[in-house]
Amino acid sequence: MFRLLAVGMVTWIFGAGLNLVALTANGGLFPESAPGAHTGYVEAPHARLSWLGDWLPIGDLWFSPGDLFIYGGLAVVAVAWLSLVVYGIRTGKWRQYVRHLSQE
Repeated sequence: MFRLLAVGMVTWIFGAGLNLVALTANGGLFPESAPGAHTGYVEAPHARLSWLGDWLPIGDLWFSPGDLFIYGGLAVVAVAWLSLVVYGIRTGKWRQYVRHLSQE
């Protein structure tokens, strides 16, 4: 379960890093392919690394690859923590896991 938690954290950090690279490459503006540009975005044809910007439509929302890694990583972290909590409550070993987490 701790490995699952670590995988989720690494995935989340990787997604945040992708978004940070896109922001840095475009002078603090995020690349966007969505119609109707928002404040704080630069249109993708004029952007550097536009493939890291918001170009994935899901419903009415637009996402970047970094966003998907962030949300996926957070989902994995949530599942890992919930499984640790449920296991700890069921077995009465939650104190042992808290001590183990603080030692790593």
